[in-house]
Amino acid sequence: MKLKKFYLFALLVSAMMAFTGCSGSGSSSTDTSAVLSSDDMAGIEASLLVDRMLAATVISDGDASLLASAGSGDGTFRYRNRQYRSLNSEAGLGLQRGTGACMAIVSANSMTVGIEQCSIEKLAGGEIVITRGNGTAITVPAPDATGDVSNITVGEIIWEVTYGSLPEEPLVELRNTRSGIKLNISENDDGTLTIVRDLSEVFSGRWAENGDLELEDRQGKRARYRYGKAN
Repeated sequence: MKLKKFYLFALLVSAMMAFTGCSGSGSSSTDTSAVLSSDDMAGIEASLLVDRMLAATVISDGDASLLASAGSGDGTFRYRNRQYRSLNSEAGLGLQRGTGACMAIVSANSMTVGIEQCSIEKLAGGEIVITRGNGTAITVPAPDATGDVSNITVGEIIWEVTYGSLPEEPLVELRNTRSGIKLNISENDDGTLTIVRDLSEVFSGRWAENGDLELEDRQGKRARYRYGKAN
C-alpha cells in the first residue's frame, strides 16, 4: 500500500515538473536573454547624451556653415550625416531628432533633457564630465581633432564607442569592456531607435520628450527607462 502511494506521488511530482518546465538540472523554459541589463540601459542613455553634447560643441565652436544653418531660431542641420532640429534660446542650443522626441538643450555648463537637469564640467586635461540628475557621472575623454571620442565611462564601467558618420551606419556602436557585451544603436531622422545587442536581440523605441527611454522587445513588451532602470 505504501509503495502504491509512493508511486502515485512520484507520478504527480513528475507531471508538475513537466507542466512548469522545471527539471532537476535547474533549467527553465523562461527566456531572459531578451532583457537589457541596467548597465546596458545606462550605456545607451549615456551615448545619446554624449552625442547631443558633441553635436552642440561642433555647432558652437566649429564649422561656421553649421552655425549659419542652425540660424537664430527653429532650424535644421546635419551632423555626422544625420538631421537634427535645432532651437537657439537663452538656456542653450536645443537639439532634437524627430517631432515628439527628446529635446536636449545644451549650454557651456549644463544640459537639460526633458525633465532632467545635468551639469557639464570641462576638466583641465580636456576631459568632460556630465553629471546626471541622480548623481551618476559620465566621463568623456577630450575629443580628438575630428570631434570624436573613443570611450565613455558610466559610473565604473568603461564603454568603447564608435560614432557612425555615414547614414547607413549605426549612430553609435558600444562595447562594455567589463562584460564584452556589444550594442549597436541606430537612430532615424524621425527619432526612431533600434538597438541590437550582440548582433541578435533587437529592441525598438525612441527617446521620449520627457527624457525617458521608451523601448519594446521582440515580444512586444514595452517599458520606460531612466538612469538605467525601468520607471
